[in-house]
Formats: sequence, structure tokens, C-alpha cells
Amino acid sequence: MLSTWTLEILKPHLGDTFTVSNSPGESFALVLKEAEHLKMEEVPTEKDPPRKPFALHFQGPISPILPQHTYSFAHPALGAFEMFIVPIGPRDRGMIYEAIFT
Repeated sequence: MLSTWTLEILKPHLGDTFTVSNSPGESFALVLKEAEHLKMEEVPTEKDPPRKPFALHFQGPISPILPQHTYSFAHPALGAFEMFIVPIGPRDRGMIYEAIFT
């Protein structure tokens, strides 16, 4: 599922809440705050990549901080999926997490 996602698929979900499961019975709400293409140098390749690399930034509570890990996510329109996120620091009274798609 994630392998077919593009920035265009995710941008309509800016501001949406995603439920992230940390352990059985424990879940957190993360809000999709940003979705943007990664600025990368043009590197010639033999074939075009299946998608342009992009990053998603989610905001969650300031505490507890979820360590970098693959978590179970759920979204009403996108369904259930596993995604690797990394905490990148506090902003606007919350913790920001990043997911990179190449």
C-alpha cells in the first residue's frame, strides 16, 4: 500500500488525524501537518523512479515521545498500515514526527 502512495494522494489529508498504536491498548493521535517533495539533486538514472521522494510531518503530544520505530497507523479513508516515523523535535506545543518516502 505505502509503495503506491504519492504526495498527491496524501496532500488532501493535511489536517487529518491518524491513530497510531504504540502497544496493545495504547494509541496516540497524530495530525498530518505537512506533506512536501524532498529537494534532491537531479541524478541521472536509467529509468524514471516510480514517484518523486516526499516527506510527511505529523504533530502529536509533547509527551510521551514516540521513539523512531515502525508503528501501526489507522486513518478513516486510508485504512490501516505500518509506517516508520522519526521524532524530529518539538514545535507549536507538540512533537513533530517525520516519515520519508523515496
